[in-house]
Amino acid sequence: MQEHDMSWVRTEMTLAQPAPPGERGAYAWVRKNLTASVGDTILTILGIAIVAWILPQVINWAFINAVWTGPDRTVCAT
Repeated sequence: MQEHDMSWVRTEMTLAQPAPPGERGAYAWVRKNLTASVGDTILTILGIAIVAWILPQVINWAFINAVWTGPDRTVCAT
């Protein structure tokens, strides 16, 4: 059997290239971290659904129906 020794050494550096468009930015981050697998996608959708269900109630409680001042504590606690 014959062995081939093919080594190659770069003598000059190449210019740096920008990352492909699909590998950078917010889209790439979402694809890598939130939808990398089926399980990640299901958990992401479930998390968005929970936030969409709870957030309007919290906004209503904290800002729309909030009592900021009152004569005693019972007004603010309801």
